[in-house]
Amino acid sequence: MRFLLPLLALLLLPLAAAAAPAPAGAVSGRVQHAVTGQYLPNARVTLRGADQVVFTDDAGIYRLTPVPSGEVTLEVFYTGLDPQEARLRVGPGESATRDFALTS
Repeated sequence: MRFLLPLLALLLLPLAAAAAPAPAGAVSGRVQHAVTGQYLPNARVTLRGADQVVFTDDAGIYRLTPVPSGEVTLEVFYTGLDPQEARLRVGPGESATRDFALTS
């Protein structure tokens, strides 16, 4: 009987691991003006379908975290330039990079 409990735990462990959600990842990159090459501060970067919005820093850099693993869509907006979107795949627990060059 004393061996039954550890054996049962070993059998159920793979089931618990399979039910656990995949670890989230992250997405980062830079946003720049395609013509001037200037990096854009305060560009809005949105993770579509999630309640996540970040703004680029003074060097045009953004970082979104946590990002669910799988295929995601990013939307970028900067006043006076055309909005842009991109789809990319984020691996479980991984960081993906996506830069944007906006035009008017």
